[in-house]
Amino acid sequence: MRLGTKSCVECRRRKVRCIFSPGQAICQACALHDSVCDSQQLVSKERSSNQTINGYNQTNQRLDELSDQIRHICNAIGLDLQQSTSNAIYSEAIREEREQEEPEYQTEDVPLLRLFKDSNFLLSETHNGDAYSPRSGPSHQAKAYIQALVDLTPSKDDLALILRLTEPYWAVCPVAPSTSHANSPPSTVPRVQQFIHDSMKSGKPAMVAKAALWLACCIQHLPKGFDAVLPSRSSDRTPTMPPSNCSRNEVLDGLLGGAEVLVSIDADSGGTLEGVESGFLQCQNYVSLGRPRKAWSVIRRAINSALLIGLPRKCLTEYPGSMWPPLWQTERQIAMLLGLPYAVASSHPSISEKSLGLDAEQQAMHDIAVIVGAVIDRNQNYDRVAYSDTQQMHDNLRRTVSVPLDLLLSEPPSPSSSLAYLYHRASLEMYHLQTLKYIHLPYSFKSAQHTESEAQTIDVCRRILHCYQNFRTRNDQTLLLVCDLLDFQAFSAAMVLVIHQFRYRNSHMGGPPEYDWNLIHQVTKTLTRITATRDCAVSSQSVDVLTYFSDLYYMRGSLSESREIVVPYFGKIRVTIAGSAANVAGFDSGRNIAPIFGDESQMQVDISSFGTFSDTVDFQSGAELASDWMDSIDWQGDFDWNWNSTLPFD
Repeated sequence: MRLGTKSCVECRRRKVRCIFSPGQAICQACALHDSVCDSQQLVSKERSSNQTINGYNQTNQRLDELSDQIRHICNAIGLDLQQSTSNAIYSEAIREEREQEEPEYQTEDVPLLRLFKDSNFLLSETHNGDAYSPRSGPSHQAKAYIQALVDLTPSKDDLALILRLTEPYWAVCPVAPSTSHANSPPSTVPRVQQFIHDSMKSGKPAMVAKAALWLACCIQHLPKGFDAVLPSRSSDRTPTMPPSNCSRNEVLDGLLGGAEVLVSIDADSGGTLEGVESGFLQCQNYVSLGRPRKAWSVIRRAINSALLIGLPRKCLTEYPGSMWPPLWQTERQIAMLLGLPYAVASSHPSISEKSLGLDAEQQAMHDIAVIVGAVIDRNQNYDRVAYSDTQQMHDNLRRTVSVPLDLLLSEPPSPSSSLAYLYHRASLEMYHLQTLKYIHLPYSFKSAQHTESEAQTIDVCRRILHCYQNFRTRNDQTLLLVCDLLDFQAFSAAMVLVIHQFRYRNSHMGGPPEYDWNLIHQVTKTLTRITATRDCAVSSQSVDVLTYFSDLYYMRGSLSESREIVVPYFGKIRVTIAGSAANVAGFDSGRNIAPIFGDESQMQVDISSFGTFSDTVDFQSGAELASDWMDSIDWQGDFDWNWNSTLPFD
């Protein structure tokens, strides 16, 4: 053993204390790792020098061999090795100079380099907890984004004010604000404030993301005019910091962008329960902001992490297993809207096997989601399915869901009902009605032979608008709840009624037009109230489009210009108006005289009824539902429209 130390060779290499129990010849660390416990031997200077020289010789010999191999490869492909080496040296010098000016963590974004470093971690334990190990701590990139999110956190007093102003809306959040996995106590402002503070200081990517996403949910519901409490930009450059004088949308983009990177890092390292919760919170945020495609993307990642950590194998009626059903059910609902496939097959044991202990609402959500899977399967293969499959889905929905759900929702909510109760009740009813709508919508426009599907679609769209009105107009909290996707679903249902009324304008088959238009006008007023309370592109554009078609139907205002409108995830409409402005504006609503249009006046409607959309359209970009619906979009774009019709106005 070397003079002055009692450590064995293995403990010295690990840089840990070497402890021998009384009467034991092997230290505790070697016994724990099942390693050979050898004492350190004194190496003579002469022997050490010889070993060093031999090592240098072997290294030089190996380098010569590698140089010869590289030279042969370069000659075979006609590459000038000397010129390439000079260029590489120059590029490396430029890169080092730029890194000194503004350091970035580029190595974390190079998969091959990360693979090499991870392999070194597995082959040797001399890393001593370096940052390249996926389990040894946050990477440099994670640390940068964690610091950015910490900088985006409001001050203590401002955070307390934000939480107090948005406390009524916490109940609709799908994840409790807690750092533990146990049943969390009722949330209060001090507890949530402590949760955000502790999570931000934890240094764990998933925990920091969870706190940032919870804060984003609160900021979304901050009343109009309170942006002054939001943080301003610091002097340090960080990856997600918005510009100076942060607006609400800029702070939200910073929180969501930074959290997404951290959740990705957590998923890449195998996933954690906090990462799954963060993914669900991400989805909730994007749904509220009218970005369903982004919501579908992040919840798919959360489902992958949930499968990896075995969440579906746990008890589905107790936490954390109770997180699993909302994940796959929500993902299917969004996939049906977007016309995309779903993630988990209905044959998966967690879906196909009957779960005990579910209440009536949970069972209804489960049964609806199973039928949604069948709807998506049909839409993905619509050119190879028969109409009898649609009739079968309708019968299954009516038998397993509609009748029990009507009994469940037959009793109206009391005036004192909480926001959480009203929200979950409306969500369940809307999920059911949206499923029924998408069962029949394709065939209601596809052929005149399917009058039953057309009647079902019109009826369910009216019910959707009634459900929307009953929820939104209940009280101030239900009106101010941020959910752009809910507003868009109501708008889409209203557009079906609009097309229906124009389609049968001069026919009794359209039914009394006053009933549908009164319902559309009520929804328009509600959307107008929402627009007045906050900046919302979905509600404001919905109001513009519905008002335009109402004026067009009843001949109000100036309608001498043709319009083109692309309704996201629905279809496109071109209105061509011919004739003089005097004729166009000459409708007398009191006398109920038919409007006078030129012979070429018409409304051309193209609908992707089976929900398959081109990825070249503006509403498939980052803005999604917030994009401009009346912008100049190429009418001849790469669409997959399944129904089109030209509707004359006379």
